[in-house]
Amino acid sequence: MDNLKFLSISLFCESFFVAAIALFVLFKNPRSRVNIVFSSYSFTGFIFLFFTAMMFLAKDEYSIIFWDRMVYLGVVFMPSLMFHLGALISKREKEYKIWIILGYVISIIFFPISQTDYFLKDLFRYKWGFHAVAQPFHHIFISIFLVFIIGYLYIVYQNYHNSSPGQERNQAKYYLIASVVLMLTSMQFMPAYKIGVYPVGFFFIVVYLAIVGYAMVKYRLMDIRIAATRTSVFIAVYTIILGFPFVLTASYRDFLINRVGINWFYIPLISMAVLATVGPFIYIYINKRIEDRLLREQRRYQDTLKQASLGMTRIRDLNKLFKLIVHILTRTVRLNYAAIYFYNEKADKYMLSALRDHELSGTSEIASNSALIELLDHKKETIVYEEVKRKNQDIISLQLKDVEKTMVGLCASLVVPCFTRDKLLGFLVMGEKLSKQIYTQEDINIFSVLSHQTALAIENALFYQEVKETQTQLFQAEKMATIGTMADGLSHQINNRFNAMSIIAEDSLDTMGMMNFDGISEENKKLIEEFRHAFDRIKNNALQGGEVVRGLLKYSRTGKTGLEALTIDQILDSTIEMVRYKVKVDELNFLRLYSKELPFVLGNLTQLQEVFFNLIDNANDAIHERMEKAAEIDYRGTIQINAHTLPDGFIRIIFEDNGLGVKKEDQEKLFTPFFTTKVSSRQRQGTGLGLYVIKKIIGQYHNGRIFVESGFMKGTKFIIELPQTKKTEAKE
Repeated sequence: MDNLKFLSISLFCESFFVAAIALFVLFKNPRSRVNIVFSSYSFTGFIFLFFTAMMFLAKDEYSIIFWDRMVYLGVVFMPSLMFHLGALISKREKEYKIWIILGYVISIIFFPISQTDYFLKDLFRYKWGFHAVAQPFHHIFISIFLVFIIGYLYIVYQNYHNSSPGQERNQAKYYLIASVVLMLTSMQFMPAYKIGVYPVGFFFIVVYLAIVGYAMVKYRLMDIRIAATRTSVFIAVYTIILGFPFVLTASYRDFLINRVGINWFYIPLISMAVLATVGPFIYIYINKRIEDRLLREQRRYQDTLKQASLGMTRIRDLNKLFKLIVHILTRTVRLNYAAIYFYNEKADKYMLSALRDHELSGTSEIASNSALIELLDHKKETIVYEEVKRKNQDIISLQLKDVEKTMVGLCASLVVPCFTRDKLLGFLVMGEKLSKQIYTQEDINIFSVLSHQTALAIENALFYQEVKETQTQLFQAEKMATIGTMADGLSHQINNRFNAMSIIAEDSLDTMGMMNFDGISEENKKLIEEFRHAFDRIKNNALQGGEVVRGLLKYSRTGKTGLEALTIDQILDSTIEMVRYKVKVDELNFLRLYSKELPFVLGNLTQLQEVFFNLIDNANDAIHERMEKAAEIDYRGTIQINAHTLPDGFIRIIFEDNGLGVKKEDQEKLFTPFFTTKVSSRQRQGTGLGLYVIKKIIGQYHNGRIFVESGFMKGTKFIIELPQTKKTEAKE
């Protein structure tokens, strides 16, 4: 097995590698014209390499010339496809449309000519093999090839020169470096002009296609220094691995035959196997050492972010947590802008929660149904602005257009989501690095770890806040229960004082009525009359105060455990007496829409008073909250009570208001202990116990049912169903 066989095996491997690149890039985005043209260009590289390998294996002159001509079935399309690819990369396809068409026309013309004696004829034998000799049409083709190569280089350089700093310029660097590498393949045509050089040009075709393919597919590009370093190390290592057996074969073949005999070729094979085994380890070791030097600063801040992410879970205050995260990001990674958006359940939006920047101002809120949120929720990974921007150039997508527009508004280079149990809690927004360097894949991986830790820290902080609020509410509920117990005793004392004042005033009036005022001056009579009027007012106010105290005492007591026959009016009238002290009923449309002939309900008066009081009070709060939020002209709050009998022996009582209403996602939580929706400026934060107690009174104590129907800005209906009874069936 001679050196040509080794070379042909290498070319076969390279050709299939190039074919794999073509298919990979095409399937990655089959709708992109850039990918289609690149894949076509890669396929011509496959033809070039495969038929060249066949040429090296040929034994006679006819076969060598035949396979050499077959090589040009791919080569003739290389100039036109390469130029078209450059125009697409630089987004100047329309500008160079005539040149692109001309290139394809020339390729089609030379396609049949390349298979004739006017293109290639006769053989040139040199140290490394055979090659057909160039003829007149070959000279013309090579001249055109050089024109298109120069045009391609010009376009690629202009693309790099005009690209904006960051990932776009970094990708342009890939194309420019790949184009320079491509120039080295021109030595492959030298044997056609009887210049005997080692056929290394094939290898540079592979390198070119690999770099361009990587730059097209990998939108999250690596630093160009890393790409160049990895490529250089790869070339150096594998040149030794692949080249050493060829050098050994070419230079020491006779020596090996004399020493080993007919089995001499085992030595190059064994050396190739050994080098192929240790080659990856050598590549990894050298590459790591060089990258550690180049990325020293990057690795430093990545380690800092790892340490910071571990410490975030100890922070209990959400505001402090958010401010710390944006501070760490901007200071450690040295960003010009960083922000955090956190989901606000009541507003159903992602609100700006922390911002660190001296010049930019981010969008204050993002709707939960925006294209960006939908994409984050679907992909569940970091979104890169440059990636979105380039995809928009390749395919028509309204969603991606909206995402790009939103990211521009956010001043975002990266958007990193924070998920917990598939729920998007919020997202981190990062601007550009002050150094103008791009975000690497390692950066994105670190930011993903940071976002996971952020999600855990947010969960911990929310849990801590909920526990704290629950403890506060329990303390408040216990305090209110204690006050209720005290109120029973205090009300008696206060009521006794009012009774004493009333008796004293009445006795004073009786005494004054028995007095003889004859002979008293008019001035004294007038003074006595003023005293009489004052005692009358004291008496009346004492009586009214006593009524208020008796009402409070009546409402605060639990009442008898037995049930009695009650009318709806009876419950409602006694409730209205108390609710007037809190709710300005006269400012509402308070409607009773039920028949006076309804049967009795079986219930405890005091407990049902508490139910009715809470429902009217909640309706009043919802009405005022709508007034504050909607500011509607001619809006007037309405509370209406309706009732009717049911076939199953129950009476349905409906409390309906036209207040703010309750969101769908909150309706299931309404009867949960400590859940409250009272957040308007006129309301103090509710305890979240009212509806829980109501459900308990209706369900457990009265064997009834309670439901809720509501819509945001549409009002709320509370539906109570109580068993009906006859007056004689009431139990004490």
